[in-house]
Amino acid sequence: RTGYRFFNLIVIVEQILQVVSQHAQPGKRSMSTFRTVVAQSSILRLMRAILILPEIAGKMELGYQDLRVMVRSLAGTLRPLVWCASLLLVILASFGVFITEGVLAFLVKHDSSDY
Repeated sequence: RTGYRFFNLIVIVEQILQVVSQHAQPGKRSMSTFRTVVAQSSILRLMRAILILPEIAGKMELGYQDLRVMVRSLAGTLRPLVWCASLLLVILASFGVFITEGVLAFLVKHDSSDY
C-alpha cells in the first residue's frame, strides 16, 4: 500500500507542475523544456488509472477478477524488465566501445588519410 501512496504523491506533484507550467508560460508550449518534460511525464496518470481500475472493479464486484490478475502480473514484471533493459544497454555500450577502439586502432596503424 505504501508504494501506491508514494506513486499517487508523485502523480499529484506532476499534475501541480503541469498546471504551474501552463500558467507560467502560456505562449511557449513546445519551446519550454520544462513544459515539455512535464507533458511527457503525464503518462503517469494513465499508469495510475491502469493500476487502480481493476481494484475498483473488484470492489464493485463486476467480475473483473481476471483483469485484475493480469494487470497485477504486468505491473509485477516492470522491475525485471528495467533490469533486463539496463543489462542490455550496458552490453551494447561495451560492444560499441570495443568496436570503436578497434576501428580507431586500425585507422591509426594504417594511414587514416587513405580512408
